[in-house]
Amino acid sequence: MAVTFTVTLRGSPLRRTYVSHFDFFRVPQTLFFRTNETGQVTVANAGFANVTSDPDGPSGEITVTVHAQNSVVRVLDGNFPVPVEVTQNFLVKNGGAININTNAEQQDHFRIMDICLDAYDTVFRQFSPFNRPRRKAFPFGQAATVASTRDSLPRIEVVYPDNSLSTLAFTEPVSIGTGFPLIHIKQWFGQN
Repeated sequence: MAVTFTVTLRGSPLRRTYVSHFDFFRVPQTLFFRTNETGQVTVANAGFANVTSDPDGPSGEITVTVHAQNSVVRVLDGNFPVPVEVTQNFLVKNGGAININTNAEQQDHFRIMDICLDAYDTVFRQFSPFNRPRRKAFPFGQAATVASTRDSLPRIEVVYPDNSLSTLAFTEPVSIGTGFPLIHIKQWFGQN
């Protein structure tokens, strides 16, 4: 059964954001999906965590993981000795919505991700080589599947909060992890 829901950040749609669901019921595997321009995503062949019966058929909730990665950047949590990917797990049902709006849900990491997407769409997407038909919404193009596009290189990453000795934000031209730029953003104070 398919489950369609919306992912938002403080009420605004999270566009082209990666979402995954672990499928226990068929061949156990993690399935990757991506939200559309309105923040909506459909998880196909979803196995339900909690199933109840109603006159219209089965309904229930599934557990999904929202990744702080969209078609432009992946945001890493700098609160560890080695920065790690930011993910949040949620229970959601068909027609439901996920609203990332608390610090416990790492809303600042998702805000940075969304700001980077907006900067790309507003500025860089109109110029070569990003304006080529193969690229457009995906600065480095797309692979055959959502999962392989998500994991492919090149990829730009952002680490937040940056805990290096630098007092200013900076961009590392070649990161050890990917061989591509790594943007370091310092802790935001007084943000809302």
